[in-house]
Amino acid sequence: MFRITARLLLLLALAATLCGASFAYAPVFPSASLTSFEAETFTYTYTVTIPGNSTFPFGLFRVYAEVPDAPVTSPWVLTGPFVNGADQGWTRTVSRWDFEGAGKDYANWQASVAQEIPAQTAWTGQFLLVVPNSSPVEGWLLTSDGPGSTQYVWDLVPGEAPVPEPASAMCILSGVASILGAVALRRRSR
Repeated sequence: MFRITARLLLLLALAATLCGASFAYAPVFPSASLTSFEAETFTYTYTVTIPGNSTFPFGLFRVYAEVPDAPVTSPWVLTGPFVNGADQGWTRTVSRWDFEGAGKDYANWQASVAQEIPAQTAWTGQFLLVVPNSSPVEGWLLTSDGPGSTQYVWDLVPGEAPVPEPASAMCILSGVASILGAVALRRRSR
């Protein structure tokens, strides 16, 4: 009896290998990335794509910005997700993340239970975020819908807009002043 069982197991393993089957568990998560940034309006467009063989439901998207707390005078604007141009109406909030004393804000889109995207459902949505006076820098995105389904993605997020250092500004100003002086001297000599 033992020989038959061992042979049967060997045949099953061989068949699985030939068919490309795998006995290892590999969860399938959504992909998330910055797909466009409009510098004039400081608008970030993120696309989340869920493959049809996704392991978990999806109902939370978060962008951990590298910007200090959003000032009241220039609040962030969150819209979406949009699917085929229609706003899905998820709850949108801006909150603070203080991991290791970061003291920065994050944008959060949360689906209701009825809006949640079920596991094994193909889906693509665009999330729009406006962060005034910012520019893209490297940081974290998060997709989730409960314990075990959280995935962090390293991509571009809103960061502080570069401010020229005083030495660079002085170099530019002295160069402009030199050019204007040379033009003035040339006009006088004519």
